[in-house]
Amino acid sequence: APVQAQQLVARNNEVRVPLSELTDSSLHFYATDVNGSVIRFLVIHKPNGDYATALDACQICGPVGYRQEGLNVVCRNCGATIYIPSIGDSGGCNPIPLKSRGEAGEVIVDLSALAGAAHRIHS
Repeated sequence: APVQAQQLVARNNEVRVPLSELTDSSLHFYATDVNGSVIRFLVIHKPNGDYATALDACQICGPVGYRQEGLNVVCRNCGATIYIPSIGDSGGCNPIPLKSRGEAGEVIVDLSALAGAAHRIHS
């Protein structure tokens, strides 16, 4: 079963995740309502210090999502192992990248970016 996602409420057409919730190298799952549809996404603090945001879905396997097994991120549909530093990049079974920005100790995602990324899910 998918990991429970923390529900976020949008304000001013964006959702915010405090960096203090992302201090480890684990996947953190979030969900928010965008135009009547709940969209799941993930955030991870990568080994190089950057934060990556992506949908909990890919273009190949669709919205089945991911799980973390130790230091590996694994597609819940096909079992593909995802190289953590590549999260946020397109291609293969990588999660669909999601544009975000860091500001004032938070990762900020615009609802328009979530809606645009969700249109890339083919399943």
